[in-house]
Amino acid sequence: NIAPHEWPKVIMCFLLKLFADTGKVIGHIVILSLVASKLGVSFLPYTFIVTGLFIILGSSIFSQLVEKIPKKKLVMTLTLATSLLFFIAYMIITGESGSAHAAAVDGPDIVENVATSTYIAFLILLLAEGFFFVQMEIILALFIEGYFTPMESQRTFPVIESSYIFAGIIGGIATVVFHLSAYTLLIVWAIVILCII
Repeated sequence: NIAPHEWPKVIMCFLLKLFADTGKVIGHIVILSLVASKLGVSFLPYTFIVTGLFIILGSSIFSQLVEKIPKKKLVMTLTLATSLLFFIAYMIITGESGSAHAAAVDGPDIVENVATSTYIAFLILLLAEGFFFVQMEIILALFIEGYFTPMESQRTFPVIESSYIFAGIIGGIATVVFHLSAYTLLIVWAIVILCII
């Protein structure tokens, strides 16, 4: 049902969504595995709470900016900020000494075995995901929406939104087939979303 003249826009928007969705899939893998391995499984609920608070804060701020700043510029800025924070978190996490690593035990004592830099790195990571990355995805959706009329959207959006299926496959392949560590996936996540720019 897509008209020939719509295909270039559909392909461009599909690729933008594919990069963002692949980043989302890889990001969930990275955050869950790093938190579980470094802080323990008992910290996962706190991860969701902090991320949710960052999303709420980001939404309240960027909902005001989305009308004042062009969406393309916001997407680019948020993408760069997210990737930069991922690289900073990566440097902190991989730069800490072996003695500061968390014990492989899940429980309240694990908190005492974790270096302060690890908490800072995870806070930066959750800030990047909740405050910047999620907002970038929302604004990217608004940006893509602006390319199509309501009638075109009915035909094109099912194709564009199917990117999440392919993103799941790509994210799975990146972790399973290539045996990438969570640390490496953090860098892959940053690079993948930079492709949006």
